[in-house]
Amino acid sequence: MKIILFILFTLSFQAFSQDSDCVFDLSTQTDDFIKEIEETETYTWDDSKKEATILLDNGDTLIAHRGGCNHFGVSGTLIKENVRLENIDKSYIIQSGIWIAERMFTPANVKELKIKLETEDYQIGRDDENLFYLYFNHESYSEYFLRAERIEGLVKIQIGYYFN
Repeated sequence: MKIILFILFTLSFQAFSQDSDCVFDLSTQTDDFIKEIEETETYTWDDSKKEATILLDNGDTLIAHRGGCNHFGVSGTLIKENVRLENIDKSYIIQSGIWIAERMFTPANVKELKIKLETEDYQIGRDDENLFYLYFNHESYSEYFLRAERIEGLVKIQIGYYFN
């Protein structure tokens, strides 16, 4: 009996110590936020990554992430097939970013994003023909970004932020 109690105590202590290493409570990070997205009739939730993969009616995929241990992040990645990045202009990337943000962010965050885009309150860059990005200035977020990247015939448009 003492051995069983010792094993139970050891396992519960290990589980507690793993969760206590996190700044943010992993147990409260669920797929509840996905239910508020209109296009979520078909999705799968990966609890270890805190993200959902949503298959959209037009054949695209939206990966919705919300969570973290020491850095809490919110991001959405729209994956489009058979699209060339050089045929997608800055306006298309921005409109796609807004579309993702309207599904992932709070209304206040979307409003703030639109203001930053209208006033061009961001740094713009292009590492090569496969990567285009905007970095937004924000007083509360460690990183706030919109990026488009071509990888093996896919174009991934991602917008998100994280904070400590």
